[in-house]
Amino acid sequence: MDSSSPGDGEDQLIRVGFEKTMSNIAASLTQYGLKKSNNSVNGAVHVTKVFVNVRWSWLILPGILLIVGTIFLVITIVAGKRHYAPLWKSSALAPYYHGIENNDENDHHELSTSSAMNKDAETEYVQLKCSENNGRIVLLRRQAEKKRLQKRLLNR
Repeated sequence: MDSSSPGDGEDQLIRVGFEKTMSNIAASLTQYGLKKSNNSVNGAVHVTKVFVNVRWSWLILPGILLIVGTIFLVITIVAGKRHYAPLWKSSALAPYYHGIENNDENDHHELSTSSAMNKDAETEYVQLKCSENNGRIVLLRRQAEKKRLQKRLLNR
């Protein structure tokens, strides 16, 4: 009779690890089966083989989009550098001060940075009104109040 206690197998499983224990059991069973039997087995061995079929035609469109996007990015960077375009990122004041249309009265060359526009915006008063030219709703400066505020700031 075996003198080992029922807890010895659990201790060995914890000490060695589950994967190593299962690997040892599989190797032992294989050795035991080979030693006890002289019989041979006829049959075919099946091996897993990875097969990949690439449809290159499906990669044409993503490849073209990648190339065109890269070209557009480079052109945008070069054009920005060539025209010395300032970095306004997501400033909402840029279209207010510099507008969409080329307008000499709205062109503020001294306000070419976001910080300069922010500083000037602190003293600006605007309101939404219908444009007399085309009937669109536009932001219009309220000059009188701006001048009053500037005088008040200068008097401080």
